[in-house]
Amino acid sequence: MPDDGSLKSLVEQAVVGDSDALTAVLFLNRDRLERLMSFQIPVSLRRRLDAEDLVQEACFRASRHIRGFNPDDYELFFAWLATIAQNVLKDAMRRHLGPGGSGGGKVQHGAGDSSAMLLSEIVGDRQGSPSSQVAAEERIDRVRAEIGILPEKYREVLSLIYVKNMSAVAVSEQLGLTESAVYMRVARGKDMLRERLGSQSNFFS
Repeated sequence: MPDDGSLKSLVEQAVVGDSDALTAVLFLNRDRLERLMSFQIPVSLRRRLDAEDLVQEACFRASRHIRGFNPDDYELFFAWLATIAQNVLKDAMRRHLGPGGSGGGKVQHGAGDSSAMLLSEIVGDRQGSPSSQVAAEERIDRVRAEIGILPEKYREVLSLIYVKNMSAVAVSEQLGLTESAVYMRVARGKDMLRERLGSQSNFFS
């Protein structure tokens, strides 16, 4: 990963339309993003969904929205990109499982619903022993509580996406925001959560 000055320069160039800079900054984050997506794919869908494909689609969407990214927030670039990838995953889950996340069958994914699963990248792995699953559920409850006390514009967006499990497109339509604005509010809100949750947050490690 380049130093802060180099990263900021790449992001600034990407935002103003430099395709080489955009390719470079996406490449720098690709492996980390693929690891995150591999972690988030539900067990029941791992034979049908591929992390590399999800990341490819996320990078394509990011290239369409990059002009809406504030280069002064370059340190949040990965969080912004991860939010886009997360929405790609949610779209894929809806295609395979249906709007309710069940697809008419039983979903084998830990012990929670899809919105709880989508919180798991903040609080850690929800798979493992029963005691670790209980601890993860408790951490998820804390995340939801922390979301509830964020400033309104961040609380609203995070609640719609993580608690009500809405897509960024649906949130943008409901709130009258651009998709880029939704992604940026999610990224900033997650950064606030990271600071508040401290060691309970592994998303930005």
